[in-house]
Amino acid sequence: MVLPTITKLNGRNHFQELLQTNPGVIIVKFGATWCGPCKQIEDDVTNYITKMPNNVQFVSLDVDENIDVYGFMKSKKMVKGIPALLAYYNDNAHYVPDEFVSGTDKASLQYFFETCLSKANE
Repeated sequence: MVLPTITKLNGRNHFQELLQTNPGVIIVKFGATWCGPCKQIEDDVTNYITKMPNNVQFVSLDVDENIDVYGFMKSKKMVKGIPALLAYYNDNAHYVPDEFVSGTDKASLQYFFETCLSKANE
């Protein structure tokens, strides 16, 4: 079972600390309660996350409540909009993700999560 979901980061420093203590794979989802496409993928994301092993940390961030982290990632061109999912492997403590998917394409989401699962099982 995946580690408990983190829903709030106390700024960019907390994000950096999280990357430095990566248990294996960190999956960060940027979304918002008012975002239609975010709601559209929610069930799929939940389904994939529940299948992850215990070395996967899921971070689900509402952009309105985590504007510092989202604004930083947007300024660095790591995200263009929401929904966006980023994956960081345990040897990556940099803000540039190892994997990335944006939007609602089911095939892209499936590939993203299968790649994360494969890396987590190495």
